Amino acid sequence: MLSFSRLTSILSFCAVAATLQAAHAVEPQKVAKGTQVASVRSTLDSSFDDFCGEWGRKLQEREVYNVASIKWDSGTSWVQGTYVGYSKPLSCAVEPDSGTVPVGKIVYHEFVYEKRGPSIKAAEVEAGQAVETTEVTEIFRFQNGKWVY
Repeated sequence: MLSFSRLTSILSFCAVAATLQAAHAVEPQKVAKGTQVASVRSTLDSSFDDFCGEWGRKLQEREVYNVASIKWDSGTSWVQGTYVGYSKPLSCAVEPDSGTVPVGKIVYHEFVYEKRGPSIKAAEVEAGQAVETTEVTEIFRFQNGKWVY
């Protein structure tokens, strides 16, 4: 006899599989259940890899914006500005047992960079020096055929 939570898990899995099939126009296949699970898992992994690449590009675009938007502090013979930059994603993975809703994690580094110089013009051309590093883990869910943030 199936428990309510087990039945809910099975129905949720079926909903995810149906959503993935609709989203990727996958033809239903008459194969063993284990192969279907592997196929759904492979499709989730592939779609999350694409999402992760897109997320990395968004982080780089945000860094370019941050560099262009530096707020400068100044003294009698110096200027200093900071901005936030990002590494490329260090890892992108769908959690193997995230329950009824697929969950993916992206890990990357966030850096606080500092630029200094005798003038804004001189400081702008200098490479930023990292003064702080934070490891960031972002968690996303798969809902309605796409990764949501």
